Amino acid sequence: MITNLKLGALARAAVLALASVLSPCLTPAWAQDYPSKPVRLLVPGAPGTVLETAARIIAPDMGKALGQAVVVESRPGAGGIIAYEHVIKQSPADGYTVILCASDLVTLPIFVKDLSFDPLRDLPPVSQVAEGVSVVFAPMTPAFGSYAEFIAYVKANPGKVNYGSAAFGQPRLTLELIRQKHDLDMQFVPYKGGSADTTRAILANEIQLSLHGEAVEPLTRERKVRALAIVGPQRLPNFPDVPTIAEVGVPEMPAGFAFTLHIRAGTSRPIIDRVHAATVAAVQTAEVKSQMAKFRIYPIGNTPEVALKRLTEQAAVFASVARRAGLQPQAQ
Repeated sequence: MITNLKLGALARAAVLALASVLSPCLTPAWAQDYPSKPVRLLVPGAPGTVLETAARIIAPDMGKALGQAVVVESRPGAGGIIAYEHVIKQSPADGYTVILCASDLVTLPIFVKDLSFDPLRDLPPVSQVAEGVSVVFAPMTPAFGSYAEFIAYVKANPGKVNYGSAAFGQPRLTLELIRQKHDLDMQFVPYKGGSADTTRAILANEIQLSLHGEAVEPLTRERKVRALAIVGPQRLPNFPDVPTIAEVGVPEMPAGFAFTLHIRAGTSRPIIDRVHAATVAAVQTAEVKSQMAKFRIYPIGNTPEVALKRLTEQAAVFASVARRAGLQPQAQ
């Protein structure tokens, strides 16, 4: 016997199935003319960051592909939440406001209590625009000269080694996964200024482990810091002797970081496809590739489905890390 509750669920499923079949016919008229005005590309951070720079690199070529200007707008504040909520509240969901996000978007539920939205449900990805790798690095000290020697040093000196990053986000969870994987007794030190502050702290030997992008390379060449492992799928030409994080025993670590273009939930598929095509066209140009390479980020341009799969898998890994660490979301 089918209960009213089950019947309601079946009815909803039928409506959703019918809508998916008829969606091309139900596309609003304004979607067919998209875009008829400039598109805003929001960045949830301050001007001058690598994320904001990436947005400015792709915007002109996205605009050429769309036939309308793509205007970059920085909206910093509350760890990006101000910008995320602004996009989510846009009505109608017409594709005229999109947002370029770092991987930290999917870790928000881990750190923020009573978050008003679901990152991947309310801001589905259009495409991962670019990716980079992170470098696990340490002070230049005679105490250890490699990742394996660092692990041995920490085990021989329990409670005496500090590691640091921003208080929340992917770097914190990446370092925490390393700590958990090797069962290390280390102390976490949070820094408000992210990699800028942690690099200073490494140079001063206030902390002995942190995370940075490839931009840390000049300091390794000058022998001011030591690269221990690459958080990425393969070794790098500029760090040929530095093993990947998988090689040193943490194969489940999400590879590096990515900047992903997101759009408000409810946007019609034709508009999403239009934005996706413009994004892919932009990242495939020689000029965009050249400009990105200067900042050690590299084009991707995958589909919405692939982007969602990658982000979902990453979120699951870091959620597990947070549970084991006993991390609790905090009120903003």
